[in-house]
Amino acid sequence: MNYLFYKYGEIDSNPPFAILKNGYEVEIWRPTLGQWVPQGINWFPYLIWFSFHVFRIFRNKMFSILIIRNQGAVVHRSYTFPRYLRFPLMQLSDVQVGDTWTAPNCRGNGLASFALNYIVAHYNSITRDIWYLVDESNIGSIKAVEKAGFYCFGEGVRKSRFGINMLGYYELKVTYENSTGIKRES
Repeated sequence: MNYLFYKYGEIDSNPPFAILKNGYEVEIWRPTLGQWVPQGINWFPYLIWFSFHVFRIFRNKMFSILIIRNQGAVVHRSYTFPRYLRFPLMQLSDVQVGDTWTAPNCRGNGLASFALNYIVAHYNSITRDIWYLVDESNIGSIKAVEKAGFYCFGEGVRKSRFGINMLGYYELKVTYENSTGIKRES
């Protein structure tokens, strides 16, 4: 399976900001001592990511979840992950937006693009790069990330470590020169 690696910026640093319809609420949630599980988020895989945060497997403290609610129900979530073993190409101050989900009855309403815009506005001044990784066959996700001003930085694959997929990582195989479409082997 091939993956596309997207980064924010350089090409169009001012994309049109997606607007949410009335009735939606947005928050960027971070674990605290008083509240370490966000309301309405499934325990799995959240507990895995929370343990990465607590045990400092993540290389910085920027782990968070952007949550969009409609009438109190979670209709979209996008995790923001700091660098860790799965993404060796990231720098210490980079974040990667992933494990995104939108409720089936809310898809096509621009929630993913809005979430990416919101995350960029929140993190852009404190990070080096904001990454987004997508399976090359996920057309909806590709449209959302490009609409939010990200550009395709390159292509890669997921590799296992020691024959174990859970310990795997993503490897960049091809990069593009300044998003011009000119490929360069990594």
